[in-house]
Amino acid sequence: MLGILPYSFTITSHLSITFTLSFTVWFGSLIIGFVENGVRYFGLVLPRGVPTALVPFLVGVETISYIFRFVSLALRLFANIVAGHILLDTLALFIHKLLFPAYITFTNLLISIIPFFLCIILILFECVVALLQAYIFLVLSSIYLKEAYSAQNH
Repeated sequence: MLGILPYSFTITSHLSITFTLSFTVWFGSLIIGFVENGVRYFGLVLPRGVPTALVPFLVGVETISYIFRFVSLALRLFANIVAGHILLDTLALFIHKLLFPAYITFTNLLISIIPFFLCIILILFECVVALLQAYIFLVLSSIYLKEAYSAQNH
């Protein structure tokens, strides 16, 4: 939320930060899963009722899926935050070019009103996106932790 303010910095606009956050959640749930369930935690990669012929393929796919959870969580957070900032920067540059041309005319000022209000709407939209991304990150983290605690039920 602080990154929306002028001359401030959004820490989650760096991929290394989002990777660190998501890896911490993923690795923490992995450790909790092993502490709570022991070797039974490997049961996550092999659901019950799978035909024997599909076991090697399914174990491989599920293992890769489990390992890359943190990558998808990090990329989702990073991409949604950066996309909004890029859009706002582009629109702000467009407004600046309209407001400060080589010569100022009434038409330039009139045309610049529309992107200015659009920029305000986009800032409000960015606030909603920031809150929504925080909510999604927390919900997915909670799901991963719940799965780690309840792995013995699989």
